[in-house]
Amino acid sequence: MHRDQGGSALRLLSLTRHLKEQNWLAVLLDFLIVVVGVFIGLQVSNWNQEWMKAERESMLLHDIVEDLQADLEELDIVIEFARLRYSAQTTLLKRATGWKIPDSYPNGLNNLESYPTPPYSEPELATEALYLSVRFASFDMETRTYSMLLASGEMKFNRYPELGEQLRKHYNEANEWTTGETAHHAPLYVKILEQLAQHGLGPLDNIDWAELDKIIASDPTLQGQLKQAIWLSNVQYIFLNMFKGNIEALIKAIESDQD
Repeated sequence: MHRDQGGSALRLLSLTRHLKEQNWLAVLLDFLIVVVGVFIGLQVSNWNQEWMKAERESMLLHDIVEDLQADLEELDIVIEFARLRYSAQTTLLKRATGWKIPDSYPNGLNNLESYPTPPYSEPELATEALYLSVRFASFDMETRTYSMLLASGEMKFNRYPELGEQLRKHYNEANEWTTGETAHHAPLYVKILEQLAQHGLGPLDNIDWAELDKIIASDPTLQGQLKQAIWLSNVQYIFLNMFKGNIEALIKAIESDQD
């Protein structure tokens, strides 16, 4: 028999004996001791459960931050490739046709708005420009902890009540973006590679500027595909930078709440 069980049994025996003896003061003391003992036992049990919940929540928040930080590392790579790809595609068209991306565009309200673009760096070699122009990278989001939270229903956090809804919004937006990448971005680069192949070119071929300029200048289809790719590279660069800022803000909020 455990000590607490033995103590309870002895206390009940004492209470029974005092009842028989009609020692009412002793009965009252025994009763109070039993009640207080039960109350303390329940409180200790509740405190233990709350402690376990708090520890579980801290572990989940830590795992969420780890996933978000992994996404930041992934985003840095994808964003840089978007910038390099945009620069290479713009260079190819500018050299071959004199085309340049417009400074403004119609916004649907008969007004022109400024056209934000990634930082531009012109590739030195034609071979480099050819490779980078089709070097597409997509955002592969880390969803390990979020998927586990959804499956287990653990989307409520005591110390950060709004986090569950913020995570749903964050991952839904990311999923919409990756779905769009799969539907629109990746297929375009397949078409560009196929168009280059008609000229006997692959992304890793060694070629000089004169030959590459001539090929692009003679192929209106390839020119149109490059213009579309420039737009998508720009959109990817702008959106993922915005998304990166949202992740950084979310990490900061979680970590500051844990301090």
